[in-house]
Amino acid sequence: MAPSTATTKRVQGHPTLGDLYSASITCLDDVLPLLDHSAFLAIDTEFIFAIRDGQYRGSVLHQVGIAYATGLTLPTYAWRTSNRPKFKDFIQRNQVTASAININLTAEEQKVVRKSNKGKIPFRKTADFCKEQECSSEELDDRMESLVRLSKQDASIRGKDLVLVLFSHGAEWTYLSRHFPSIAQYFTSWMDVQQLAKANTFRSHPPHLNTCLNLYGYHWMDLSGGASRVTGEDHEGQKRHANADNAGQDACYTLALLDGLLDPDFRQRLAKRQAMQAIVHSSETPPPRERFVAIFESANKQRLPERLSKGYKAARYFWDLELKSLGVEHQANGGWVSFRSEEHLDRFVERYNNALVGGEPLKVVRVDREEPEFRAEEEMQQRQMEQKRQERKTRRDGNVEAGAMEITDLFAS
Repeated sequence: MAPSTATTKRVQGHPTLGDLYSASITCLDDVLPLLDHSAFLAIDTEFIFAIRDGQYRGSVLHQVGIAYATGLTLPTYAWRTSNRPKFKDFIQRNQVTASAININLTAEEQKVVRKSNKGKIPFRKTADFCKEQECSSEELDDRMESLVRLSKQDASIRGKDLVLVLFSHGAEWTYLSRHFPSIAQYFTSWMDVQQLAKANTFRSHPPHLNTCLNLYGYHWMDLSGGASRVTGEDHEGQKRHANADNAGQDACYTLALLDGLLDPDFRQRLAKRQAMQAIVHSSETPPPRERFVAIFESANKQRLPERLSKGYKAARYFWDLELKSLGVEHQANGGWVSFRSEEHLDRFVERYNNALVGGEPLKVVRVDREEPEFRAEEEMQQRQMEQKRQERKTRRDGNVEAGAMEITDLFAS
């Protein structure tokens, strides 16, 4: 997610932030030459939406995570072997140190947060490999400047530059420009790992952080935060399970994904997964704009077999038939596929009608559509999509000003 227009203008107009913002790294080909002479520092922010009268009225910064790696080196194992990569090995191999800075909310901020979250303040996970700290929002710039300066000093001793690493950078640039702009002086360049992964895959579907790490091979227990699974005491001294992410943990994950993207085999696998995910449609019925369509279901009128029970699973199973789009019913009682040509549709029906999938016979039926009707529906769909795009842009521009509000403005009425 890119920063808002207001944030971009504020950043570009700042003498130090502007120089760093313009020094962005946008493709992996530009990352590889940096490896020998760069250390990497990832930042993640966790915030709480402020809601009043059912409307978004800004956000409250709740935690900042920082993770520093002295360098990134390719692992000696590969994700495709039987040995899963282990997160602690990544931490040790790259000498990663991390901190999570919890922001002590003022009484006014706590009031806003409780109003927006059913009377409670989110209880964040603790994380292995991550030290916890606390400070007020007024102290945050000094605290962040101190941590980043120490990382810069370490990098300089090693003869390396310091590169800022983010994931879906909109929120991070917003809070960096508002709360801790002094750290910008220590970085020579910055990158958004999500954008690097997106550029390597299907461009309209930016990949999710944990999805990428899971695909790389990390076990789900590594990605749940280790100590975060233990019940602890919340802000009010009550025993609770953690219900919110840890920024220090996510900063470590951001570095781990950058590390994973250095593996060309993983990049190929990620690109294939994103291409499959891109054709999965949320609709349980084929949209009118799809012309060459078939419906599939269990011939025994039961739920679909497990390997077809989700959209992504079905896309992976049917992938070699050059699908255009696909959807599976929420209850997995049936699904649909569409193709770009009648030839591909015929091939699908011939191969899978009455075929056994997971031991269950499959029934496949063509859906015949007339071209004039299809064209009219397609044009109407395109007009509606364009109108929705314009509405979303208008809402985003409106939220820019709301997001820039100070906390005290939330009670002004």
